[in-house]
Amino acid sequence: MTSLGIGHLYQRLFVGPNIHDNGIIGSKIETYSANNYYPYALPINDTINLSDNFQTAFFQKMACRSFGSFGPSNDGGNWYPEMLDNYLGVRFIDEMECYHFGWIRCDVKDEGRTLVIKDYAYETKCDVGIAAGDTIGDTTVPINEINTLDAVVYTFNKILYVKSEEYSGSKLVINNLQGQKLLERDLKENLTIIDLAVFPIGNYVVTIINPQGVLVKEVNIP
Repeated sequence: MTSLGIGHLYQRLFVGPNIHDNGIIGSKIETYSANNYYPYALPINDTINLSDNFQTAFFQKMACRSFGSFGPSNDGGNWYPEMLDNYLGVRFIDEMECYHFGWIRCDVKDEGRTLVIKDYAYETKCDVGIAAGDTIGDTTVPINEINTLDAVVYTFNKILYVKSEEYSGSKLVINNLQGQKLLERDLKENLTIIDLAVFPIGNYVVTIINPQGVLVKEVNIP
């Protein structure tokens, strides 16, 4: 994007999410007049997950420079003046309020004036990270999900959320992948929230047993 200021010409490449909860990995620099956001140019195989610093601002500068009476100057941007086959690290939230992580492979050329988007990928599993450039995703053996209760189970920030209208008489059990029972609880309302901060990082199996049906789902604790 090219814009005009008083005595200056600006050339800028911006990116940004349309939804506030979505984000792009990058830095935030505060100035006296405004906050500036700069997406990182990630190398291949860099890990993208919950631990990264995602910026949610709509205008984030990939590359930018200005022209004035003293000639051109670089105003900032981790993609300036040229980056080839690097990656934007992104996250987005789906209709079940589950975070997915992904990458967008880009070129920035012509001294920050041309952006080429080459390809992208994201991890379909909830809250599971992905490596930049990876098109396979999580290669762990999945647990076949069973859900005859029309219930919703997901994790976010080490919190387990269980939504079910048929909670009466339901029992929730959490096991590790070795089959050891780590937690058992009766469900007493249609939304149950369980803090999993004491659980080690890894995958677990959540089971809900009810006279009307059963749910079995594998979840990840980052």
